[in-house]
Amino acid sequence: MPLSPARLLSAMLALWAFLPGAFAQTLDIQPTSVEIPAEPGMRHRQVLSITNMSADETRSLTIGLADWTLTGSGQLSLSPPGEADRSAASWARFTPGFLSLEPGQSGNVILDMIVPAKPDHGGDYRFALMASEVSPGPDGQMRKIEASSLFYLTIAPAVSDPAITDVRMASPTRLDIEVSNAGNAHARLDGEVRIEAASGETTSLPISNLVVLETSDRTFTLPLAEGVAEGARVTVTLDNVFAPQSGTGVEALRTWSGPLEAPAG
Repeated sequence: MPLSPARLLSAMLALWAFLPGAFAQTLDIQPTSVEIPAEPGMRHRQVLSITNMSADETRSLTIGLADWTLTGSGQLSLSPPGEADRSAASWARFTPGFLSLEPGQSGNVILDMIVPAKPDHGGDYRFALMASEVSPGPDGQMRKIEASSLFYLTIAPAVSDPAITDVRMASPTRLDIEVSNAGNAHARLDGEVRIEAASGETTSLPISNLVVLETSDRTFTLPLAEGVAEGARVTVTLDNVFAPQSGTGVEALRTWSGPLEAPAG
């Protein structure tokens, strides 16, 4: 019996754990993420465009759903649909289940969602729509290509509550910023890091689109072009641009400011 797209995607996710490594990305999916203020019983349709970026290879793609989360360092982690506590994969249906794209060709996937009349809780629910192919490469080794669009559905009552918990030098040229989100909805942070040397010279580094999922911690690593001089201070100023509890949708985090010390050792 042929596998359904969902079962085939689950098998691929299990297989990919043993593949020697992904080849260069040759797929593009737009939009790459979708944030939806959802209500019980709401219907929503989303059209996604998938493009084969390869110059000479046709892609035979399986379309499917997956659950997703972010690791503490911000890496995407996928799992079969329906396994996560906050999975919304069962709310979604899509067409087509398979898509063949010539080099440079684009195709559309239509995704329809129906939010349950009585969701289990408020806050975030998530799922991903995946386009993927696993096939032998020129050297005979199995390779994978994939692209994903990440969906966030946020249902009231929802609160996004991020805070900067630590800023430290992890190495002479790496600054780690730790952020914790105590809310039941994700945070999306924009802002800047300002480093002031004892001489008064300052360096400003931007932070954009930093996502911290609900009830989770994240360490954001900021590479520095040069080492930080002794006696320097750091100031981190961030705005949460996804704050559903706010009338404007934006809330400022408490500013972090303090001396930067050289890492131990």
